[in-house]
Amino acid sequence: MRMKSKYQSDLENSKGGGDIADELRKEIHSLRIRVEQLESELEGKNTEIKMLMSSNKHAEIQALQKENHELQSSIKLAQAELEIALSAHESQKQVMMTLNTQLAARIHELATIHDEMSTAIQT
Repeated sequence: MRMKSKYQSDLENSKGGGDIADELRKEIHSLRIRVEQLESELEGKNTEIKMLMSSNKHAEIQALQKENHELQSSIKLAQAELEIALSAHESQKQVMMTLNTQLAARIHELATIHDEMSTAIQT
């Protein structure tokens, strides 16, 4: 802003004529062109940044979706394995309960035989 006011005051002081006024007009014109070029470049860079950000996000989203799919597959597999393990555990539990019942019956038979033998020995 200071440069602009300096140029304007120099331009007014020269009263529209002379070499200084021509130089200032040329410099102002070249600065305006440079500003337009920089603004255009800035707009291009902003567009490029937006494109890069959207493409990076797209790739990131795809990677996350792939990872999510893999995790879901792993979860399904782990759930299936858990169900199999729980089923096997339940089967083993039933077998152990049956064996326990049979063992209890045999022990009761042996206890009865032991009592009968003790009674037979004492008589």
